[in-house]
Amino acid sequence: YRSGGNSSIRGGDIKSAGVKLQPLIEIIKLIRSHSRGSVFESRLRSQETKDYKRLIRQHLDMKTIEKKMEKGSYVSSSLSFYRDLKLLFTNAIVFFPPSSLESKAAQELRTLVSNEMKRRAGKSGRSVVKSEAELSVSIQKSSVPPLVVCKKKTSASKKTSPSSSLKQKDE
Repeated sequence: YRSGGNSSIRGGDIKSAGVKLQPLIEIIKLIRSHSRGSVFESRLRSQETKDYKRLIRQHLDMKTIEKKMEKGSYVSSSLSFYRDLKLLFTNAIVFFPPSSLESKAAQELRTLVSNEMKRRAGKSGRSVVKSEAELSVSIQKSSVPPLVVCKKKTSASKKTSPSSSLKQKDE
């Protein structure tokens, strides 16, 4: 979070950050201080490919999350912040092979963030944290269009297709 242009999360010198954002800033610092945190700082070359863009619908990296924080996107909802972090790590797990540095780093950091979220939620007495299963279900639900079920048969299904009417004439 930058304030007045000279305070940044990256620099670690945060003088005036909102009380609500302080826990989120601490999580970003935790990720960046992790030995593999730099993997998620910005978009990688492999994330510029057509395969990545076809597979990953919403790219996120730490710079993007920081910009969203600067714009105030997380002031009213820390859950959005955690959801974005989960999406960042899930994207890497989905795109990169399981044995890759990126995938392993994503798994480690996702666990780290989940544990930190649970710890912080326990301190505040609030239940803002969803389990891994609940979050993955909500991600799946949002990426799949709703299924529309019709009970009535439409008049289109009663019409015979041109090929079936030809067969009847031939007989």
